[in-house]
Amino acid sequence: MPTNLQYLNDPYRFTGEATVTGKGRGEKGVYIELDQTIFYPQGGGQPSDSGYIVVAGQEIPVIFVGALNGAVQHFVPEAHFEAVENDVPARLVVDRPHRIQNARLHTAGHRVGHILETLHPRLIPIKGYHFNEGAHVEFIDESRIASAGLIDAVNEKIVADIEADKSVYAAMSNFNDVSAIRPDLAPFIPRDKPTRIVRIGDYKALPCGGTHMRSTSELTGLQITRVKRKKDRLRISYSLDGERR
Repeated sequence: MPTNLQYLNDPYRFTGEATVTGKGRGEKGVYIELDQTIFYPQGGGQPSDSGYIVVAGQEIPVIFVGALNGAVQHFVPEAHFEAVENDVPARLVVDRPHRIQNARLHTAGHRVGHILETLHPRLIPIKGYHFNEGAHVEFIDESRIASAGLIDAVNEKIVADIEADKSVYAAMSNFNDVSAIRPDLAPFIPRDKPTRIVRIGDYKALPCGGTHMRSTSELTGLQITRVKRKKDRLRISYSLDGERR
């Protein structure tokens, strides 16, 4: 059955309650399903959350979270699998530093994308990879923009936006509204998932189901590190240092 995704409404929620609705085996091992969850399942270029679930007094580590057909699967060690029963209450605890860093990286990727498409409106952001290692944003670049000086120009704008403390806003929407805002992205927007938009400051909103920070001021240490072109694709790599909050 579909899982109620509580992290969509509050990415700063690190504890919650749920009821076990099922369990099973998948390619990554054994998993528990819940009626609702605060755990983010890997996808959209963002790593999954980690943490633990408490069931019947047992603290069960959550080692990976995935999603299949609307149901979120919380993968746990095999040793805890048989003891978990359906229809019992569960307490959920997300690893806060891990969640915050993932959210910072994802918001940083959006920040980079907005700056690039503002500087070069013909760029179309189509994919982001928001992991600690190898973080980047990819664009369709049919006009083959000049990359000379691009890193310095983007990094200068990043600093200005961090100082401006631009707010990050997220809300549920629908495919038609999102495709009207971003017609170039319509072919890449899944129609079978909850549609949500994320807006940073006065930049154009993007469809996104990930977790994000509240403000660009949380992105201290963000900088562009590399520009790579392959045919009509432009990949902008970035890094994010600074203290986790």
